[in-house]
Amino acid sequence: INSAQYGAVRYLVTHYTQDPNFLRWHGKPVIFIWDPLGNGRTLGTWSNLRRKLDPHRRLIWSVDTPKPFADILGVFDGVHLFSAAYWDPAGTDQEFRSAIDQYNAANGTDKILAAGVQPGYNDIRLRGSNGYVVPRNDGATYRVSWLAAIDSCPDWMTISTWNEWYEGGMIEPSR
Repeated sequence: INSAQYGAVRYLVTHYTQDPNFLRWHGKPVIFIWDPLGNGRTLGTWSNLRRKLDPHRRLIWSVDTPKPFADILGVFDGVHLFSAAYWDPAGTDQEFRSAIDQYNAANGTDKILAAGVQPGYNDIRLRGSNGYVVPRNDGATYRVSWLAAIDSCPDWMTISTWNEWYEGGMIEPSR
């Protein structure tokens, strides 16, 4: 994380996490991080950032990751599945639940699983032929992702729909 990114996260922590409307879990503010290892970021970078900004672990840092491997869980407090469109919901939700349960049992921790729910996805207009589509199937995709999320007994559930108009992830179709 470069100095501008550090400054942005520091600003978030110092200016928003004390707000009574900020999402909290058991009294702790929650920060959701997407693509933690993108753009050259490493787990070491995140670990150092946490030591500087949250040395007493007063925040919950949840990360979107393609696999719930031990290194990720060693740095972050939980995993959220931001885009349920990219996987088989039933298999992936259960895989994450199992991996987090195993990590918690082996390490005496209480890492969090936030299963993702999404009604569909279509970013063809944004990305052209490189785009990705998960058909809405007249609501079936939304129902299947809900059922798979519930079946995994997550600690939380997230619905990836807000302001994702350009990715076709809204619950109610629009023009």
